[in-house]
Amino acid sequence: MTTAGYDASRRSALALAAALMMSSCAAGNGSAGAPTAALSQSRAPLSSSAAIWFHPEPSAADWPGQPSGRGSTDYRELFQPDAPWTNAAAHTKVFGLYAGWITAVPDQLLQHAVSFIKAHDMGIEIEAPALQATATCGSGVEGYVRGGCRSAISRSITCFG
Repeated sequence: MTTAGYDASRRSALALAAALMMSSCAAGNGSAGAPTAALSQSRAPLSSSAAIWFHPEPSAADWPGQPSGRGSTDYRELFQPDAPWTNAAAHTKVFGLYAGWITAVPDQLLQHAVSFIKAHDMGIEIEAPALQATATCGSGVEGYVRGGCRSAISRSITCFG
């Protein structure tokens, strides 16, 4: 299977899993009818301790320096007041951001995203490398972050949050 085919299959599987999770959550709280009817209810209480985390990948147009053809082409639209995912957003507990995106985008875009996330009572998860690179080890290797990057990420989020 090609990388593009794998990515498409993965996205389809994730979309199906999310739809099933949403419909089972709505069904678990006494909602009647088809999943689409249950999903149309706004801010329905969840009857379990399950939490929905959403972590879309920005497209290359929204993440300077990333390869083209990857990510969500409508990424910026997620943060608009009239975004078509208002019901799903009402059930989302945590929104994920990539550390590389946080450090690459203009402050105005990051501020807009963080403001939207906070206004919808979501937590912020940051996917970031866990290891500190040094001059002789890890520089340019996946999983390593250059010196001071974690502090810059924290400052960026704190500044706008």
